[in-house]
Amino acid sequence: MDILGTIWFCLLAALGFGFVIFIHELGHFVFAKWAGVRVDRFSIGFGPVIFRKQIGETEYAISLLPLGGYVKMLGQEDTPTEITGEAKTDPRSYLAKSWKWQSLILLGGVLFNLISSYIILIGIAWYGKPTIAPIVGAVTSEIKDERGHPQPSPAAQIGLRVGDRILTINDQPMREFDNIQMAVISSGRDPLVMMVERRDAAGQIQQVRLPAEGPGVPAAPNFDQGRLTYGFGQMEGVEILESLTYTGQPFAEAPRFGERIIAIAGQPIPEYANGQQVRDLLIAHVGTTIELTMRRGDQERRVTVPFAGLEPDAGLVLGLPVRINKAPPQLDGMPAGLLAGDVVLAVDGAPIAGLQRFLAAIRPSLNAGRPITMRVWRAGEEQEVTIQGRDVHGRALLNAELGPVTGFLPLMPDAFDGKPSPLAAAGIKPGDAIIDQPILTPDRLLKPMEVAVVSGGQRALIPLSQEDTVSALRQIRPGLLARAVGNKGDPSLADALRGKRVTAIDGGVLQLVTRDGIAVSLPPRALTDSGWSTLTGGLQVGDWITGVVPVPDGYALEVVRGASDPRSVTITPRDPGVVLVLEPVAMTTYQLKSWTEAFSIANDAAYAMIFKTLQIIPKFFQSTKDGGLDPNKALTGPIGIFNMLKVSAERFGVVKYLELMALIGLNLFLVNLLPIPITDGGQLMFLAIETATGRQLAPWARNLLMYLGLVMVLMLMVYVIGLDILRLIGLN
Repeated sequence: MDILGTIWFCLLAALGFGFVIFIHELGHFVFAKWAGVRVDRFSIGFGPVIFRKQIGETEYAISLLPLGGYVKMLGQEDTPTEITGEAKTDPRSYLAKSWKWQSLILLGGVLFNLISSYIILIGIAWYGKPTIAPIVGAVTSEIKDERGHPQPSPAAQIGLRVGDRILTINDQPMREFDNIQMAVISSGRDPLVMMVERRDAAGQIQQVRLPAEGPGVPAAPNFDQGRLTYGFGQMEGVEILESLTYTGQPFAEAPRFGERIIAIAGQPIPEYANGQQVRDLLIAHVGTTIELTMRRGDQERRVTVPFAGLEPDAGLVLGLPVRINKAPPQLDGMPAGLLAGDVVLAVDGAPIAGLQRFLAAIRPSLNAGRPITMRVWRAGEEQEVTIQGRDVHGRALLNAELGPVTGFLPLMPDAFDGKPSPLAAAGIKPGDAIIDQPILTPDRLLKPMEVAVVSGGQRALIPLSQEDTVSALRQIRPGLLARAVGNKGDPSLADALRGKRVTAIDGGVLQLVTRDGIAVSLPPRALTDSGWSTLTGGLQVGDWITGVVPVPDGYALEVVRGASDPRSVTITPRDPGVVLVLEPVAMTTYQLKSWTEAFSIANDAAYAMIFKTLQIIPKFFQSTKDGGLDPNKALTGPIGIFNMLKVSAERFGVVKYLELMALIGLNLFLVNLLPIPITDGGQLMFLAIETATGRQLAPWARNLLMYLGLVMVLMLMVYVIGLDILRLIGLN
């Protein structure tokens, strides 16, 4: 997107944020004027004033930062010591008004936020509300527990399938995917029962209870995200998000943002096809030049592109072989097929390099239900295996985890275009090993890449237990404050070992040297005592360590023994073409069943934002393990809200932008009613106490409470703004 477009959407975000604040302050202003209170200033924003105008007794001002606002009334000050004699005696003073008028003035801001948000939500529902349909996308089979060990996901336990439409959770209707997320997060560890709509093999739609019987299955903690999860995602979209080239230069005929693929190589895509089905049809064409028919609105066009997959792939541009990191579970009565650690040489006779090319080779057979013949390198020799795809949560898959080979290279298959791979072109031969980890970020994939290579060695494996594998791969992450000052933490044991040669083993301490000759001493760490003993006992002086790799019964440390000194090799990647990135979520327009349903939709949105948020607040004080929320990952400050408004305007259009504004207004309604001294809710609390007791709070008591409230709010603001900044710079 060009710089002018970015500036425009940032301006829209600022206007949206400012509008919500304006409505809030307008509520105070209107009720103050109605009550006959003198209003000296009506201001939106803080910081330097960029506009001011005096109209009658009131000055109207707009300041640079749209992060708040205020209405300055005679007789209403932040602290009692600032109240003058005039404010106490003037009949137009706020203090001269009855407690009913004072209450209405204080409530005016939140009432205006509630009413305006409600009107916006009703209008959106009548116009056509863009929603993420409550349809199941990818289903995760396993979720890692607190120690990093895989456990069956709740979605897998109850039998959710790709394409299921979730109708209810614990009898509560699910109109959109946001309802599902809120239901899961607010459920704690209570069991959940779902009613779903599912299309059977004959194409008939049926309603299914999940689980079929029993009390249901609770959500599980996701320690990476700091919240509860059920183990499934949103259905993916079918429109183009962007067309990427490895060169960074636009491809003239590439599909454009918002266009939908309606035909591939002349074959129409069914109208009802979901995002996953479109991806499965498209991926089969990686490495070829294909004709696509695109549609946006009433406009259609045909484009021809060299298709390089659905995401950037280092293995494709470098010619890296594909390794099976986790093999499919073996079926009863079937011979063993793929094993963890297998390196794929060919699929149905075609040489394979790169994950996208591998997925392209197997997808036609998976779609058709045909067996797949693979030639693999296993335990030092080539073998041929025949495997059958299987139904995994409603989608035909191998059900294996894959990754590129970056250490010892037993073979080098030809590249996607049938020519020798860039590795071979650089002089790397089968049996060589890349001892350091290449930098495989998308922005570097077409730049010449220097790696360290050793030759003439033998591959050796030192087994690791499951517990030691988890420990070896875990990076020690510092806290937020440490990350804020640049401390990125200690690397994992696997990273600390990779690319180094063993020079001595002294009393359990590893003496290592890098490719550049820098000596490193590594004392026992991360592993169990027995694991460290196994590791040091298996290593030999002169071993080059290439990393942790999968093996049939777990994981092992891979070393190259008896190899030459390392040499630098420059690999020149090869451009495979255009990467088509599709929308990550499927947006649909919710159609009202009746005009009165708009009120129900607005009620549901208000209920979810207000009452569900109140239910969630205590969860910030619970551990993720017990169903709580990690505030470091869940809270968002004004910078984050500003960014959400910008993204909504940029990606989803004006309707979704207005909806987010309405939800922010509801959030402001809730936050301002909390009994914190400097909020409207805190002022109402003071007013209630004074009305009930018949006397005002002592100035020192009110001042103390006001300053405490101010400190609390400032600390919270610093905290959430700090979280926003850490997210922006990639440290949170």
